[in-house]
Amino acid sequence: MSRIPITIHNNKEGKPDSIIIKVRTYAGDAIRDQALKFPYQEQLIAKTVTDEMATREGQSPQGKQLCALWMVHDELELQVRPELDLFTLAKKWPKYLEKYTHNIEAIDNPNSEYNTFIYIYKREAIISRNVERKCTDEASVRLFYGEARQNVLIGRYPCQADDVTTLAALQMQTMYGDYDKSKHVIGFLSDSDSLNEFIPSYHYGSKDPEEWERLIFEKYQNYSGKSTFMARMLYLQYTRQWAFYGSSFFPACKTSPPNGLFQQRTERWVIGVNDSGMHIIDLKNPKILFSQTFDRMKWQWTSDTIVFDYNSQRTGKDHHLTIITPQAYLINSLACYSIKYEEKKNLLIDMQREKTKKQDKK
Repeated sequence: MSRIPITIHNNKEGKPDSIIIKVRTYAGDAIRDQALKFPYQEQLIAKTVTDEMATREGQSPQGKQLCALWMVHDELELQVRPELDLFTLAKKWPKYLEKYTHNIEAIDNPNSEYNTFIYIYKREAIISRNVERKCTDEASVRLFYGEARQNVLIGRYPCQADDVTTLAALQMQTMYGDYDKSKHVIGFLSDSDSLNEFIPSYHYGSKDPEEWERLIFEKYQNYSGKSTFMARMLYLQYTRQWAFYGSSFFPACKTSPPNGLFQQRTERWVIGVNDSGMHIIDLKNPKILFSQTFDRMKWQWTSDTIVFDYNSQRTGKDHHLTIITPQAYLINSLACYSIKYEEKKNLLIDMQREKTKKQDKK
């Protein structure tokens, strides 16, 4: 428990006085860690924390509904339901790790660094792009942009070199305002070692730093006059075109790990689940390995595997793909929830159309 980001502080008399919880946000062009302080109570409900975070960030009521608190580890990310107690979940965390990563160290050594996690306030697991587009308050756009930028940089959103320079140019506009030819010259980024804040590491070595800067500045000029808010909106518009945008990610591999230990797997794949389908991404050399909408595939799962049956749009042939992941249960649950959410939304739309038709007849 000593490594968890939620602690009880005592007063001078040694009695519990307050609760301190550390929460991370992808705050636009930076990662920000905040310490929130609450009066001591036996429980701290997740909604109490998300309400405070929404207030601090300045989100609208609509934007607040699209974000959630997450418990995040290198191998496991869990969205916390609003009504759950964070102390109870923190105590259960080693069991969650053992169950969903199959690493026995989580249970055998509770004080191990492996049990460390952080809280992140970010996008809710299943919201459609259409819903997100309608949320345009500046604070929420900043958070959505920050999360998308982070996913681009770490390879969860694989992209081509042309995508990289376009997004980097928009990021320049958000950070530095309009292009200034006397200021934004070759060396502006590379001399300060900040180019890696704009270029994903897997792309970085494919061109000289000077060439990256030249390509970025060439596009950067096109966005002069755009406000920070508009540049972020354009960044989001660009990334939302990708099928995997807005995914929640789960570690996976195809080849059986050495000695059957998932943490020793040689492939670093993730399965992304969003409102439209499932996607497999290779993080070692970021690229899309598989991407299908829910209506074009079927799947079955066990505690250790998930099996996809689908028809390739490219070849027209049926395929059978078996993936190893101790988080198959979570993947299936999120996918089923997404499908039900979409069905419910479509039903409401149909009901509204019927209501409109009846009113028009009158």
